[in-house]
Amino acid sequence: MGFQKSKPFKAFFTYPLTYLVMALIILSHTAFTMWFLPPFLMQALILIIDIFSFSLWFVFTVKSKAFKQHLNTMPYEEQINELKNILKECPPNFSDIAGKCIDLIQKVKKDFTDQHYSYEMDYMVSNIVNLSENHKQLYQRYLNFGTEEQKQNMKVMLNSQIKSINNTLNTLKTFSGNLTLLDANAEKSAEAAGELKEINKSLKEVIEELDYV
Repeated sequence: MGFQKSKPFKAFFTYPLTYLVMALIILSHTAFTMWFLPPFLMQALILIIDIFSFSLWFVFTVKSKAFKQHLNTMPYEEQINELKNILKECPPNFSDIAGKCIDLIQKVKKDFTDQHYSYEMDYMVSNIVNLSENHKQLYQRYLNFGTEEQKQNMKVMLNSQIKSINNTLNTLKTFSGNLTLLDANAEKSAEAAGELKEINKSLKEVIEELDYV
């Protein structure tokens, strides 16, 4: 919840034009002060004007279409970067498949913006990040801890996670291959969105298995 509340402010301070506006305000303030050497009260008034100008920039920025696009892509981009780091520590038989899933999701999000798919695609990225983190931890545990019986149980879970991510990839391949057809058929489009929802449900179930180990 805290992330959601701070999200617009974080996005605002990572928005490229914000740095430009801040630089212009600081430079103009410094230049005016050094050139005219205003008295203290005048400096205080200038500072208030600076704060007002920056606040005005904030109001106009958060209402702009470009900023809203920046805001909406932030969590997605952060998750993709997080996933890349996690997959470096996963075995290839998992990381390669997960990487292909993300490549397909990115392609779909780029080529098609239908809201039928957008939410489920974003949720799928989140699930793949969580599943990858679980797989990484379980794989490290499998390599370094446990009795033979425990290792065997962990291997079964690892294989279950690999099967799940492979099913996800196969569904995404079929889905991406039929997107043009789906885009023209509302009924088929809704069915496809339902299939994505089922994949997310399956991923979630596999993720939660580790909670009971």
